[in-house]
Amino acid sequence: MNIRDFIGVLRELSFTEIRHEAMIPPRLLLIALSTDEGDRWRAVIFGEDSTPFVDVVSFDNPDADPLAYDGLVSIGQLELELSRRWADAFRRANEEMRLVEVHPGQSILPEGLDSLRRVICDLCRDRSVAFGRYIGAMRRAATAEIVADTSRVNAQFAALSNIPAMIPLVGGMFAAGADFLVLTKNQLMMMYRLAAIYDRDLDDRWRVYAELAPVVGAGFLWRTTARQIAAALPLALGAAPKVAIAFAGTYAVGQAARVYYEYGDQLTSDELSRVYQGGLAALDSVRERIGAGSEVDQRPEAPASAGAAERR
Repeated sequence: MNIRDFIGVLRELSFTEIRHEAMIPPRLLLIALSTDEGDRWRAVIFGEDSTPFVDVVSFDNPDADPLAYDGLVSIGQLELELSRRWADAFRRANEEMRLVEVHPGQSILPEGLDSLRRVICDLCRDRSVAFGRYIGAMRRAATAEIVADTSRVNAQFAALSNIPAMIPLVGGMFAAGADFLVLTKNQLMMMYRLAAIYDRDLDDRWRVYAELAPVVGAGFLWRTTARQIAAALPLALGAAPKVAIAFAGTYAVGQAARVYYEYGDQLTSDELSRVYQGGLAALDSVRERIGAGSEVDQRPEAPASAGAAERR
């Protein structure tokens, strides 16, 4: 893909919906035995500066409309009567009740909190960009979920695109062109979401594009190095090389964008290579669900390469 093709892809993209969702401040409701306990958990999970975006109520005085919130977090199991009342309210509104119940004994170590934050972002997927943009403690979790989700979607598309490739003569040409176009667009949309999370000026579209261009260039390496990556796949992986390349390539682009937006750095070629290998390892844990076309519960972590780890 040359620069003219790249600009053509950019012109076809519409970031309006992403921008709209990103600019709406999130609203979360946390409920606990007491408001004091709720305040403590709010600070632990969402950070000290999350008060404008996370309301706290107690079980004995749940004076809040659950429908007004993007998600609900209960410290302990939600009481049965309250659970039924809220479930009825969501059912009447024909909306999903997005509830995360946190055991009071939940680990408050970084690993446990990261996992919990990712569960919240996954449950409220359409609002994860806003969570990351407005709530600093949620930024890493929102980024990780977006990268993992886009990698999964691209891998599933690569698997499905094998179907038209079976059509004699025209099938292969169609699949090859559609593959790269769709995968590239999904990667660009992913990076725009990351730009939103890292508080870039979303009104200045061309500045965002200019920032994306050198980063996405690293992602194009997966096309030219496809044979090397396919050759490195372990036999136990069991996924088609193009699926593995789509997943690992998208994963690497996402991690490269994360490092760029978070630290202003670009991954070196050695670091990027290790990130690719991390993407392949992550694919090995989710390949069955990708093949089945269903959602992936596994959540691959950021790369563990030496240089990238220092910037985490």
